[in-house]
Amino acid sequence: MELLLAVIVAGLVSIDPIGPAILFKGMSDGVPRPNLVTFTVATCAAMLAAGVALAAVSMVVIDVVTASPSQNEAIEAALKIGLAVVLVFWLLYSGLTGGGHRAEPHEARADAGLLHGSASRVSGTGAAFGMAALLNPVLVALAVTLAATESLLAVLVGLTIWTLIAECLLVGLLAAYLMGAHERAVQTVRRWQVRHRTAIWVVLYTAAAVVAVLLAVDGIGYFASSR
Repeated sequence: MELLLAVIVAGLVSIDPIGPAILFKGMSDGVPRPNLVTFTVATCAAMLAAGVALAAVSMVVIDVVTASPSQNEAIEAALKIGLAVVLVFWLLYSGLTGGGHRAEPHEARADAGLLHGSASRVSGTGAAFGMAALLNPVLVALAVTLAATESLLAVLVGLTIWTLIAECLLVGLLAAYLMGAHERAVQTVRRWQVRHRTAIWVVLYTAAAVVAVLLAVDGIGYFASSR
């Protein structure tokens, strides 16, 4: 259960404000609909692929360095503690740098020129944008932790959930556009963010702190009981 909560929180703290800004700018500039869809799909697919690649490499490394099930359990416990540390670091970093006031999707600078051109160019742009997730320490910690479960299904489901949450604004904006309601959706999100921004960050910080504690307690509890 704590891993599922970790996946959800990891997705929330990784929500991307730049992709939706690029997409909205493209909509405003009359970028063809197929290009908008291609960019969104390529971005999400690349993010998922990045996470799966990290998990696959981690699974191979874990198989090489472990000689018994108990060693694998110890590695899984250690990785849970590591993920908890990453979440705590994110909490401290966001708190010290005013994370609650970072640029929102409608405030972020965007270049719609990235969405012009052939389908292959736009898909390449989306793929490059999505692969930038490899630099996200939260994703790295999450992928390695999921890999320690030695369950391919857990890895795929967990990283799919993470991707959908991290890119919920991008996917949601595209869906609204395809239904002809993107202008209204953007205005609604803007009003909602202005009115409830503080509450949103309080809930997010609290959730991240709770999950970090659960992961740390679970990992530390394993080492304490095995001594």
